[in-house]
Amino acid sequence: DRLERLSKDKAAFIQQSCQKPVIFSGGKKATPFLFLKPDYIDLPIELPSSFFLKIKRKYPETQIICSWHDFEKTPEDFSKIFERPADLYKIATFAQS
Repeated sequence: DRLERLSKDKAAFIQQSCQKPVIFSGGKKATPFLFLKPDYIDLPIELPSSFFLKIKRKYPETQIICSWHDFEKTPEDFSKIFERPADLYKIATFAQS
């Protein structure tokens, strides 16, 4: 995984070079880089609510995106995503006609 090989110094350089908001994705693998204070962190719905709360308490300036990915089907009910304490919600599913 590329994120695991990325040094913290390199990540800081990339973030400082960006003119746009920075989103860290990768779930738990991204958490060692949160000291860089990205604008957003993208966490999968599979993580427990307690993990979302822990991140929010430790890094209140970083907004949390809760992501739901299901590339096999479109679920009937998306309400589960709102059980996670996030600032934004992202849903990516298999399209059905």
